Order: sequence, then C-alpha cells, then structure tokens
Amino acid sequence: YFHLTNLDFYRSNVVANWVQNWIGDCYLCRNFDDQAAVTVPALVLAPERMWAMEAHNFSLGVFHNCEMDNKKAGGFIQLWRKGHKESNITIDFPEARANCEIKAGS
Repeated sequence: YFHLTNLDFYRSNVVANWVQNWIGDCYLCRNFDDQAAVTVPALVLAPERMWAMEAHNFSLGVFHNCEMDNKKAGGFIQLWRKGHKESNITIDFPEARANCEIKAGS
C-alpha cells in the first residue's frame, strides 16, 4: 500500500526494458497493475532492499484504498468529514480538467 522508491533503479535500462516487454505499446491502459510494476523488478533484482514497514515499527498514517496504514478505515470523504465538519468537500475538480488534458505520447 505504500513504498519508498529509488527512481534511479526504476529508470535503469534493465527495469525499463522489462516494463516495455511486459506492457508494450499500451499508453494509459488499465490492464497492468502498478503494484506489480514496482514490486516485481525489486523482488527479482534487489530483494535485499525490500522490507515491510510494519515489521520495523513504522506507522505513517497513510490512507490508501479506504485503509489507514493497511487497516480498514472507511471512505476518504467520510474520514475527512469526521475532522472537518463544515467542509464542503467534493470529488469533482473542474479546474484540473481544463488544465490537465492527457495526450498520448506526451
């Protein structure tokens, strides 16, 4: 659910070539799991550098997929509203839509 990443490792030729062979020419497709793309190269090429944060007493308060530090926490909006009663939170962000157009190959 959370990882610290050495970008030099993931930008290396061996990892980039593996990812290209695995995914191919499929810009922004959702068929491939980003967790596998981060885990498999490290597992195969640098297993000594992988470890579970919980096993080393790290508790960072990371919220991901309705879990807080890998434990069920409910939905983000409900969690936010507990601490922000007057908030008018929305999941829509029209300002980004106008400024963050996704273009293949850019």
